[in-house]
Amino acid sequence: MKNQTKIDWVGQWFPIMERNGEYTHIPFGSYDPNSNTVEFHHMPHKDFDGIGAFATLIGQNQNLPTLSEDHKPSIFRLLLGFISYFLESGVASVNWKNRDTTKLGAKIDPHYFVLSNSETSHLLERSKKNEVSVNSYLVHKINSAINQKLINGTKENLWLLPINMRGPITRDSPVKNHASYISLKIAHGEKVQSIQSKIKTKIKIGYHWASWWGVMLGKKIGIAGMEKILNKYHQKNHSWVGTFSNLGVWNSLTDKRDWFFCPPVTKAHPIGIGTICFNARLSIALQVHPSITQNPNDINEILVLIKENILKQK
Repeated sequence: MKNQTKIDWVGQWFPIMERNGEYTHIPFGSYDPNSNTVEFHHMPHKDFDGIGAFATLIGQNQNLPTLSEDHKPSIFRLLLGFISYFLESGVASVNWKNRDTTKLGAKIDPHYFVLSNSETSHLLERSKKNEVSVNSYLVHKINSAINQKLINGTKENLWLLPINMRGPITRDSPVKNHASYISLKIAHGEKVQSIQSKIKTKIKIGYHWASWWGVMLGKKIGIAGMEKILNKYHQKNHSWVGTFSNLGVWNSLTDKRDWFFCPPVTKAHPIGIGTICFNARLSIALQVHPSITQNPNDINEILVLIKENILKQK
């Protein structure tokens, strides 16, 4: 595929969001068990996606993870992907228990927990027993906790799951934004196996290729056109539930810290949940946009519930 160089049209969305009062840096943290200290890093999303930012922080910015496909789906499947993408591109809403749309974005250090090696193994076993991926298992448990604490009613929840496009997409720097996404609608009480099926279907029909076209749209419409699109959503208080992002499995012989991260949050995607498995220990971090809550107790309660959900025996 032709290299895409010059302006990073994916990255250009984030300065526009910031002009609308959002904070779009990607927050990372590292816990050093020797000094018992936590260090936070906020990486500019206009320059990196999550994988690129993390690879830069730990000095592993070569041979980055790639998408497990090397070509676009068939024209028929792409057509299905574009239809699904356009059907979900309108203004959406969530029945939040509390929402103040006058609140602007803010620099937030995420709350987090890190599973032990044995707890991480348990999580993998639970996923395998349910015959689903770790992503499906986690988003099922996370969605349940968010529903319980922050959302009223039984409406479907719409999540954004980033997709790493490295491999079929080549850019002039391996750490630049290569992130597309799929959407995931989760019905109230939906089984984890159904969630897994939905994720597989979105990938199969090439939804991530349609959304890659969407995030690269600035190449056709320019900054002014991008601003017009985002301003429309901003003015109509558009909202999905949020973003769940998994940066995958990483290992280091020398770095003994625990690492965690979460995607940035905006009024349109106010929940940010991120996970990394580093040296066989999985972390989960959470931040919530100030428009939903500014109470740290709310966030801690959600994390406690998520941990209980993912480690319970049933």
